[in-house]
Amino acid sequence: MGTRIATIFASLKGVANCGASIRVGRDTEKDDKGYFEDRRPASSMEPYVVTSMIAETTIIGK
Repeated sequence: MGTRIATIFASLKGVANCGASIRVGRDTEKDDKGYFEDRRPASSMEPYVVTSMIAETTIIGK
């Protein structure tokens, strides 16, 4: 069956797209607020570093 997620090199995003690396829900797009899923595998990540990087990118906008 294989994976439905894009490779690490394909920075694919999409609304309600199960094959996207970064998936945004339909309600999130419609309401312009909500959640998103980063579906890329990262078993060796440091969760606090990654969370701060996501916050910096999406909230602070640096």
